[in-house]
Amino acid sequence: QLARVYFISGRYNEAISKINQELLINPFNLRSYYIRGLVNGFSGRWEEAEKDFKVAVSSPFAKDINGWGVYNDLAWVLLRQRKYDEGAEVLKEAEGLFPDNVWIQNGLGNAYLGAGDLGLALDHYIKALGKSDRLTAEDWLVAYPTHNPKTAEDGILQIIKTIENNINIVNSKLSKVKLKDVREI
Repeated sequence: QLARVYFISGRYNEAISKINQELLINPFNLRSYYIRGLVNGFSGRWEEAEKDFKVAVSSPFAKDINGWGVYNDLAWVLLRQRKYDEGAEVLKEAEGLFPDNVWIQNGLGNAYLGAGDLGLALDHYIKALGKSDRLTAEDWLVAYPTHNPKTAEDGILQIIKTIENNINIVNSKLSKVKLKDVREI
């Protein structure tokens, strides 16, 4: 618990130290791997975060109703490392478990966009946008448990705007591709 406090307050090295102490005592505390993955990710230590999230995603808590975040965060660090195909595979597994999750659909769009598959990227962004109208404050607080509940509505609007922006990016790229094809004729 103290590691989470350190993490939230930006004291990443102290958070890592506390988590490492916990894992020495209880190496099977899979949630500690998840928190350490977050700390490593926010510190820009992508490979270490990837290793921790891979341990966490193999745990039973990754399959529970709110476990989608483990998959999403593993994909986040993979995409940051430009491992787009691997990120897409992780998110496809998550999509099978959490088919209505806006963040998973948006993440799949990001993975496909990074890999250059504009059609699949657009498909998943559109799915994410279609599911976003059902987002609740509770959904937002599950995704971002350290945020103030009073900001949930703003957060929901932010994810919707992000998805809309992603759709615009893909549409812009697609129109450039079509224009290039026309010029070559």
